[in-house]
Amino acid sequence: MSEEKDIEDWWNNEPTIKILNRGIIEPWNDEGESVAYKIVSSQTANDNSENHDGFYLMLKGYGDATSPDGHGAQIKVENEGGRIRILVWSNINDENYTHSIWLDEALESQRIPARSAEELSELRYERMRQSPHATETCETCGATVYTAKNNLCDLVTCEYRPHMYHHGDGTPK
Repeated sequence: MSEEKDIEDWWNNEPTIKILNRGIIEPWNDEGESVAYKIVSSQTANDNSENHDGFYLMLKGYGDATSPDGHGAQIKVENEGGRIRILVWSNINDENYTHSIWLDEALESQRIPARSAEELSELRYERMRQSPHATETCETCGATVYTAKNNLCDLVTCEYRPHMYHHGDGTPK
């Protein structure tokens, strides 16, 4: 049997469930195998309502503990009392979902307004001034500078900004 026919048969193996979408997930950089998917409703195929309590993502070749091969759903997105939740069954041998993720903090109304680059720069500078790090002399202008050590580099900020540079090389950032 050809791979295309095999995928087509899998897409159509749920005649009693409403299929909302289907396709193939291609791997990034063409590394690995493609995986067919289908998104199905918990409604029956002849239910014409547009309202769903959620939907399931089914991936070909993946299953869950309570469904026969080829019919399992690994991910459900549901609306529980107005809150969106994603349930994941990542272990085919476990009847219960393994992960439950509430999307409350992903609501657009929860977005914290972005700060301007100038505000962030000022906050970093103030934090550096108040930290108990060493002070040195700025190689560019001779002013007092505050050295903050982190995992990436030693950052030196001049008290009389705007120039910032990495410790020792004097190059403007």
